[in-house]
Amino acid sequence: CEGCDAKVQRFELAEHERSCEQREVSCEKCNVRLKAGEVGDHLLGCARVEIECPQECGARVLRGELGGHEKECANAVVSCSFAEHGCSVREKRKKISQHEEEAAVAHSRLAARRAGRERERNAMLEKEVAELKQTLAQKETELTQVVVQRTSEVRKLEEELEESKRRVATLDQQRYGEASVTWEIEDFTEKAKKKALFKSNVFHVQTKAGAYHLRLSGQFIRKAGSTRRGYVGLFVRHDSAHGGSANFPVSLKGTELTVAKGARKATKNFGRADQLERDSSLGLRNMLSTDKLPGLRWTDEDVAAEDVEGRKEPEYDVTDLLEDDTLTVKGTIRVTPPKEIDI
Repeated sequence: CEGCDAKVQRFELAEHERSCEQREVSCEKCNVRLKAGEVGDHLLGCARVEIECPQECGARVLRGELGGHEKECANAVVSCSFAEHGCSVREKRKKISQHEEEAAVAHSRLAARRAGRERERNAMLEKEVAELKQTLAQKETELTQVVVQRTSEVRKLEEELEESKRRVATLDQQRYGEASVTWEIEDFTEKAKKKALFKSNVFHVQTKAGAYHLRLSGQFIRKAGSTRRGYVGLFVRHDSAHGGSANFPVSLKGTELTVAKGARKATKNFGRADQLERDSSLGLRNMLSTDKLPGLRWTDEDVAAEDVEGRKEPEYDVTDLLEDDTLTVKGTIRVTPPKEIDI
């Protein structure tokens, strides 16, 4: 037999297969497919089998619908509708109404006692809410007072800071000296052919530490590694030949050199790190390019701008800013002596 592997005579096979416990059959109630030997166990739990209500109400229902029947079964045991008020009676559904009618007075007392407890609880909650609101209002008042106090303190500190800044600015103004200079470099193209160092006249910047004698100077400088490109460098130079203060180094912070023509403008601004020593110069070695300047020829012997590697290339060529072959340099020169000097 293919179902149970039993060995039978061929003429008996058909009869055996009709009664074989391993043959596949359908449940006559729910049509589920299963083995013939499993039908008995299956029917004990089949949802489509009709059974008597276990509460002995006399109803017959499908096993799968028993849960729905129990919700309305007259013999099902249920709690009194006043259970939430404290009634502990459980009775068959068909008798619970009678109980509720007979115990109406007791139920009223239970409900009244519960209402009293709820009122007490509500009163406690209202008290807690009121106390919390009062505490919150007090904290808000305290916080407001703290904010007002801190705001006042901050405002006072800001005023002190501004006053301190004004004093520092006043002291700085007393320390530094300033001069405005205009330097017109004529016959510029001819000077370029000679690649000569060129200087302005000496000018004086007076400070509380004494006078400083300075010049503006310019220099043609070859771009490192090239014999075709170069720059014009502009500098502020100290000239000790004319005497003056011996207090060094001096800060050139606030100094500005400008070459302009119309909307075109090249500028060098000096910062805190620009400290000028005696008989030295500070400035920008690649203030302007000389790529368009006629007659300028570079050789390997010319001074090279080794220290401009990686710096931004000039925005303008010197020819862009020449006016009738004259380059005009304007400077606001600010000199601040060393702070350790008693002025």
